[in-house]
Amino acid sequence: MRPNAVLSGDPQPRFAVVAEGEQGRLSAGWWTADIGSWQVRYDEWEFCHILEGRAELAEVGCPPVLAGPGDSFVLSAGFQGTWTVLERLTKHFVILNPPA
Repeated sequence: MRPNAVLSGDPQPRFAVVAEGEQGRLSAGWWTADIGSWQVRYDEWEFCHILEGRAELAEVGCPPVLAGPGDSFVLSAGFQGTWTVLERLTKHFVILNPPA
């Protein structure tokens, strides 16, 4: 997260990559963040599965979407908008970065 991307709060994201593949393009692991909001722009594709907490994702030009425990979704390359963590959040992720 870029420091100037934070809009509110002090999200303090932390993560661990537990598996990698495809010559470094693929990674999977867990990620957690505290309450806060920040701007995002995805160049990569990401699958998310929320384990605990709640978040709101708002893509530019679209209504916000709420996600909580048990929810899964994909953020496609090109997604731009905001992540807002409403309750301390933990998720599993799988990320596929674009070819170099």
